[in-house]
Amino acid sequence: MDNNKLSGSIPLSLEKLTGLKKLYLQNNELSSTIPDVFHNFKQLEAFDVKSNKLVGIIPNSLGSCTALVKLQVNNNQLVNPIPLSLVELTNLEIFHLFSNSFTGNFPEEICQLREGKLENLAADCNREDFSCTCCTLCM
Repeated sequence: MDNNKLSGSIPLSLEKLTGLKKLYLQNNELSSTIPDVFHNFKQLEAFDVKSNKLVGIIPNSLGSCTALVKLQVNNNQLVNPIPLSLVELTNLEIFHLFSNSFTGNFPEEICQLREGKLENLAADCNREDFSCTCCTLCM
């Protein structure tokens, strides 16, 4: 459902789609927050909501998506905190969170994923108000 000029919010009824393997909603006009409905998404491998108008935080429940390989939330208006529950994403290979409004330091606990499969971690680490010691790409 990418590139369809979808607007509004991501519906809460999404929580009923627990067998979903890939959710591509990038390049739309979605606003509001990312709903915290991913507790039972054990098969979700890709979550891509980049280039929307999403606000708020990355939901803690995304840390329950242990099959997740690709997590792209870049180019939105997301803010701190980056949830420590993401440390459970040991299959994660790609994590893009640049072009948001995160401040402070990227959590060192999540940096430990770089010791596993996480090869592509991109953030706004060239800004004065945000730093990432383990990012592979600084925007």
